[in-house]
Parts: sequence; C-alpha cells; structure tokens
Amino acid sequence: MIKSLSSTQAFFLTVIPGLETAAYLELCEKMRQASAFFSEDQSEIRIIKGGVEFKAPLQEALQLNRFLKVPTRILLRVLEFEALNEKIFRQEIKKIQWKDYFQKGMTFDLGWSSRSSRLSMKKQVIEIFEEELKPLGVKFEKGGTTIYVRLFRDKCNISFDTTGERSQFRGGGKKVSVASLRESTAAGLLRVLLQGLEEEYILIDPMCGSGTFLTEALSLKEPMKRKFEYQTFPAVTREKSSEILIENSVGGLKKVYGFDNHEKAVELSKNNLSKFKSEKWSVEKKDLYKDSYTFEKDCKKVVILNPPWGKRLPASSKDFVSYVDKKIRPDRLGILIPAHWMFNAGSMEKVRDIPILNSGVENRFILFARS
Repeated sequence: MIKSLSSTQAFFLTVIPGLETAAYLELCEKMRQASAFFSEDQSEIRIIKGGVEFKAPLQEALQLNRFLKVPTRILLRVLEFEALNEKIFRQEIKKIQWKDYFQKGMTFDLGWSSRSSRLSMKKQVIEIFEEELKPLGVKFEKGGTTIYVRLFRDKCNISFDTTGERSQFRGGGKKVSVASLRESTAAGLLRVLLQGLEEEYILIDPMCGSGTFLTEALSLKEPMKRKFEYQTFPAVTREKSSEILIENSVGGLKKVYGFDNHEKAVELSKNNLSKFKSEKWSVEKKDLYKDSYTFEKDCKKVVILNPPWGKRLPASSKDFVSYVDKKIRPDRLGILIPAHWMFNAGSMEKVRDIPILNSGVENRFILFARS
C-alpha cells in the first residue's frame, strides 16, 4: 500500500525472456544518471526469469516509465501473502488502500495467473475486487487499470500496472511493416550489442524494414512522450513531486544507416526517421546480395538486423552472415534469427548466443566480432 510518495516500494519490470540482463543494465544506468533521486546501493535489484525486481522511492520509480525502453511494463507490488483459502484472500486485500489507485469513474481489469495453488477462482476474484471498490464506484471492465494477481504454491502477489499501454508503444504514431520487431525487443538487443563499446560508431541495418532498430538507436536515451497509467493514480495526482531529469545523449553513435530492397520498406523507414535531424540518418534502397556499400572510415561499424526469414530469406541461406561480413566488414554484428537456423559465419567470431522469446517464437540473438 502507498504510505507516502517518498516511501520505498517494491517493483517488477516485465521483460521479454532473454533480455533480463539488458533490462537490469538499463535500470542501473538510469538510476546512476538520476543519482540525486536514487540510492547508490543497488543491491536490492534482482534478475529473475521474465523480469527484474527492485525497490525504490515510489514517485521516482514511477517516473522510470518514461526512460526505460527494454521492459514492457513496470508493476507496483502492493501486497504479498499466503492465500490458503478464499476467506484469507478476502481478509488480506482489505489492507490495500484502494483510494490511492482508483477514483470515481475509473475501471479495473484483471491479470491472472494461478499455478500449484489451492485457489483458482478468477471469476470470484473479479467479484471480490468489485465489492471492495464499490464505495469508489469502480467496476470491472476490459482495458481498465490492470490489477495483476499471481498465485504460485499458495503464495499470492498482487501488483498494479503503472505503465498502461505496453511501453513498446513509444508515442508519435510510428508506422510499421508486416512482422515488425517490437520496440522494446529492439532496445534490448541494441543494449546487448553495444555493451562496452566506447568508441564512436555508426549503426547499419542492411534489411531495415520499417526502421525499428534505427529509430530505437537514435532515441535510446530519450524519454518517452506519452501518457502512463500511474499518472491517473490519485496518490500521485494529489501530491507534487520533483521531476526526474536524465541527460539526453546518444553516446558514441555518429549516424545510422538503413537499407532494404523493397521500396515500401524504404519509405516507411524514411517516414519514421524524419523526426530526427537529417544528418543523423540515411536510408537507401539496396540489395545485400547485389549492391555495394560505402561508409565512413574513421569510426567503428556496427551491424544489427532481423532478417525477413521465410519466403524472402529461406533458412537455407547459409551464406547470409558471410555476405554481411564480405559486403560491410563490420566490427560488431548482431543478428536475430530462428532458433534452428544454421549458417556460415565467414571470418567473424561468435562471442554470444542468447535465446530470445520473440513474440512467442523461439529465436536466438547471436553476436559476432571481428577476429
């Protein structure tokens, strides 16, 4: 329950499986950059499968919604208890200060998970919550503020969604192509690929589609300009607090380059990149297998791509990575591929191979470096 906006609360970042470490590193970076608001002791940050747990002052942690690009949601943990039966469940949830999260006219939705628990009563839980929220005139409705109930071996954890629409929706009306990569996934893969790179570099996507990697790279450290669910919480709206400010910097990134052999994809990328300064990006229609490339010689070349595997690029294309190596000669290369894909790596040395669950499909993100 919320005692005050300065009180320390428990939170959970929901993360695409495989990108937990990227989310952890991003969280640590943002807390360090906003050290005036967060403690230097980050021992309470913990990676678990599917996310990251941490504790922080409530108001400041809620504002992290604007800066964290890898997680899909930030959940506020409000209650944890042993739920042996329905009676205990009813008694425990009365401890929640509902008026801190809901006001008249609002609605709630339910996120539900029950495993190895004596309680499995989603319909009853909705009715119990409606009963508790009746004095506030709040009813159940799909799309409302989501209350997450997780039951595992009779341990019940209740959390409130503070993000609202998943954070992959950055705001700004981005146009996407078919099977476009989620922004949160792209941000996580970029963090993995760029980790430890201190030199000035250019980022190249030779099969850019709608340009998700390119737009994410240029805005990786910019705050999101959109509405979040926590901004509707009465406990937040009735108290004034300091706004977190984090320096906007793209680090050593000099420019992004996108290429695609489909005219429609090129136009989509150009449209999505048009909000950035023209000298920071370039998009052209080129075919990796037929055309040549020219880039600056005074900085590192980093390549990242999510190939259109399937009809456009069958799994039999074993020479794909060696073609990227031959045509672009990258210093680093990150590629998202189906888990079963095999290929010839050319002269590149594989340094990491990370399983990723991408939109429910088993993938791998493989990192190569120049030998």
